[in-house]
Amino acid sequence: MGVRLVPKTVIVAVSALALLGTATAGASVADDTSIARAGLLTAEDFTADWQSQKPDPSDNDVERIAEGVSTCRGYLALRTAAHKNPRAKSQDFVRGDDQVSNTVNMFSTTAGATDALAEVRKPAVTRCLRTVFDKAIRENIADDPAARKQVAGLDIRVGRLDVPAAGDEVVAFEVVVSVRTKSGATSDVYLDQEFVRVGRAIDSFNFQAEEHALADTAGYIETSVGRLRAALA
Repeated sequence: MGVRLVPKTVIVAVSALALLGTATAGASVADDTSIARAGLLTAEDFTADWQSQKPDPSDNDVERIAEGVSTCRGYLALRTAAHKNPRAKSQDFVRGDDQVSNTVNMFSTTAGATDALAEVRKPAVTRCLRTVFDKAIRENIADDPAARKQVAGLDIRVGRLDVPAAGDEVVAFEVVVSVRTKSGATSDVYLDQEFVRVGRAIDSFNFQAEEHALADTAGYIETSVGRLRAALA
């Protein structure tokens, strides 16, 4: 596209959903943090043309936007409580416009993780995401003089995504950001998010690509879920 129109803040809007749930009470925080780290993707899981980067700490930007959105009230309340949960986040793995990362969040019980995933399924989450993405991207364009000169229109679609079975249960979303430039060109960015419950853990994955959804994501999910299941055993 020439200008980065989709900021990493937007990606965090999806990955932040992985923090839903109730705080871990019974299990050792140190043990659960260790289990969460065991499920993270590492550089060895990618071919040599991928590079690793530190994750972007943009949660505050997402919360600022979400606070003004009525459909995000439940999401924000759950996020506040869930900040007490042991969790771990991978590096961002980047290859050109493609990006992959994952986050593992621990819960004290399988029921707690199951309830958290049930919250993610609620229709309000889809509406919240659509509004937050729209506001975040428009803010990014407004703050970038080069982008303002190029962009003529913006369309954002958010919906549930049908994906193969993984772990004990899975919920997925797809966000498609279509940008129309003043020259008449259109460019699409695909942001796919999968939440996989593995026992009392939720393993969330972020996949980003331009022009089409990132292919061959199942291998990353299988690798992470396998490690997480072994660590929980």
